[in-house]
Amino acid sequence: MNKTDLQIQQAHSRRHFLKTSLGAGLCAPALLSSCASGPQSTNAMHWKMKLSTSSVQYRPEGLEEAMRRISRLGFEGIDVWSQFDWGGPLCTHLEEGLAMGAETFSALLQRYQLKLNAATSYQLPADKFATELGKMGGCVVVRGSTSEYGKAADLPYAELRAGMKKFIESIRGQADVLGEHQCVLAIENHGGGALLNTSDSFKLFREFNDISNVGIALAPYHIQRTPEPVPELIRICGDQLKFFYAWQLQGSSRQLPGIGPVDTGPWLQALADVNYQGYVNPFMHAEVSPDELDGYLHKSRAHLLSQYHELIQS
Repeated sequence: MNKTDLQIQQAHSRRHFLKTSLGAGLCAPALLSSCASGPQSTNAMHWKMKLSTSSVQYRPEGLEEAMRRISRLGFEGIDVWSQFDWGGPLCTHLEEGLAMGAETFSALLQRYQLKLNAATSYQLPADKFATELGKMGGCVVVRGSTSEYGKAADLPYAELRAGMKKFIESIRGQADVLGEHQCVLAIENHGGGALLNTSDSFKLFREFNDISNVGIALAPYHIQRTPEPVPELIRICGDQLKFFYAWQLQGSSRQLPGIGPVDTGPWLQALADVNYQGYVNPFMHAEVSPDELDGYLHKSRAHLLSQYHELIQS
């Protein structure tokens, strides 16, 4: 047994302890309003960090193999991705899970002691999968914003304001469908031509978003292109932050906390300050072997746990 396998085995043996000590499960949709109205500042020692990671990182593997590896690494949750036509090979993990039916998909998650905390779908219409996700108890559904109303970094403030108002109106129908099935819609900021990717755009999103089951999926990787301070953006999101990628603007494995150069301690401090109720999701986009990825994610998870324990003890 090599060093990485031994570390993974040890992490797996600590799984039940970590689940107990770090909390379990996404804030239930029925309790969404009470979570959203919670305090905007909290003593860090009372904040509970939950860790998940995304199946797309194992996209050459089938869904069950991705689950097996993510569970063995000690993660509590999984963000399952659907197909997409950009960024490399397709990922069809969500389609694979939904094809099993809710009962079988749920049983598989239970076998690997994983919470389906998120489903990421940039192209699959919500009404194609909301019903099945609802049968499984619901989750956060992540999608991107839009370039239809312009690029946030290039728009005069008045046009950005008008564009964000139109965007919020445009997602009401999708949010309604998801809400009927206990799901929360989280809009990811993105690079390129995204409407949501500057501090002003985040503030306007908060101003116009009056939809109870809609919030933000924050990806620091794209924020760092602007650049704007990630902790400040976390605090702007506040109780509308529903998903957080622990993901930095670097190459390959250096995108992950603990491997890349960014000190992610201030990120965790900001998450504690807003009493973030979702999962912290270490993430990278790169083509590496599954075994290499296991090692990288193991190191990143251990780093985040170390920073978390320093935070709550300070």
